Amino acid sequence: VPIEGSEAKPPPGKLYGLRALLPPALLLFYVAAADRLGFIITAALIVYATATALGARWKLSLPLAMLAPIGIHLIFSKLLRVPLPAGLLPMTW
Repeated sequence: VPIEGSEAKPPPGKLYGLRALLPPALLLFYVAAADRLGFIITAALIVYATATALGARWKLSLPLAMLAPIGIHLIFSKLLRVPLPAGLLPMTW
């Protein structure tokens, strides 16, 4: 919320306005890459791209991209019993 009498700062970066195209682009990437790369690798790339596009620093984006797909895979495979593409990095559980 801008303070009265002050100018709002422009958003950082030249491609800031293209962030709206990121979700459909990542969805198309998932459809194209999930069978070959597998869920874990594809989801890690998607989480990293989304986190950095939303302004998170790499020190947060990288661990999040490494841990979130494993947690999601555990939930889908063990709790919901939904098979996900194994790809290059199959999970042994």
